[in-house]
Amino acid sequence: MKIYKPNKRSRLRNRRIGILTFHRALNYGAVLQAYALQQAISALDPALEVKIVDYRCPAIEKTRELGQAGYRRGLLLGTAIHWFHHPLQARRRQHFEAFLRDHCSLSAPLDREELDTLNEGFDVLVSGSDQVWNPALTHGDPSFFLDFAWPSLGRVAYAASYGVTALKSSQRAFTARHLASFSNDRACLSVREKSGADIVEDLIGRRPSVVLDPTLLLTQADWAKLSVHSPKEGQRPYVLIYNMVPTDHLIGFARTLARRTGCVLRLIGHGLRHPDIPHVRLPTPTEFIGLFQNAAYVVANSFHGISFALNFERPLFTEMTDATGKPNTRVRNLLEIAGLENRSLDEQGRFVGGVDATSRTNIDWASVRERLSAERARSLDFLRTALLGVGDR
Repeated sequence: MKIYKPNKRSRLRNRRIGILTFHRALNYGAVLQAYALQQAISALDPALEVKIVDYRCPAIEKTRELGQAGYRRGLLLGTAIHWFHHPLQARRRQHFEAFLRDHCSLSAPLDREELDTLNEGFDVLVSGSDQVWNPALTHGDPSFFLDFAWPSLGRVAYAASYGVTALKSSQRAFTARHLASFSNDRACLSVREKSGADIVEDLIGRRPSVVLDPTLLLTQADWAKLSVHSPKEGQRPYVLIYNMVPTDHLIGFARTLARRTGCVLRLIGHGLRHPDIPHVRLPTPTEFIGLFQNAAYVVANSFHGISFALNFERPLFTEMTDATGKPNTRVRNLLEIAGLENRSLDEQGRFVGGVDATSRTNIDWASVRERLSAERARSLDFLRTALLGVGDR
């Protein structure tokens, strides 16, 4: 990506920046957005010292042990799933830890009681991106609101997400209280979705900036440098499926698309559903990137699955509702930014874009590129202004 060239008196120089995010989640999007945010901030000025704070959030640590499936089930079923997936989960942890070790710069490991040491170790703390303000994922951990930070410390929220369109009444007072720390002149506030901006404005009467997820701050060329390819990927064109929440109609559409285009199917995951579809089990984060780069088509309801399809300009298909029938506002907002709202399926799994779904040329990628480039510049300007301004008064 293009490096910002400051003047000789740049106030960014010698700044120590700490990023508090979901880097330890065993989730491709979570880890890759953490990497991307560190890269994007570092590129503002080579003299910046940027580290990801190696915070051990108790809720995230539990998902590392049990996995999402076991974590969300009852005790008995969750334990059974844990033991069944234990070898896979251990291998997954190894892949993600190796990526962080090889590609990211981390602080020393910290628990909740040790976070106040960051006040002397950094000049500015950045919370985000990802769903760091989703109480269902953090169990209400206030650390991601930087509640431990001294008033004199620079605080920035970058592309923080709630993952929901509205908070429960029991969560509103807690959230409003902690958002107040981002209301002073030493803090800068931004969120990833318009729905998040609505929540913040409703709670504190101030509308935050809406900025890009960090995975879209890096360019296609940036991601290509990390991409690792399997020899199998070049044998036949494939439809790549990446669904955080499996829905039968999305899988059905992928089957139809593959049959009509002569592609094979490839599904990222290690579950037992759809045993007839070849699973790509436990790819490394760099192999995950390569799978999107080489795909002929992408069928996904994952936010970051769509993000990487956009980065590599792969024909994509998604849905505007999740498995429960609720609106998928995170996906909708991302497609609106790219001008690709028509890339969705209806509840019967039919493509509603009004064009031939099998064509790989019916997306105006020049227009998408232009829109994303403008949003990328605006989002980097937010980061540049936030890091220039906080802590200097």
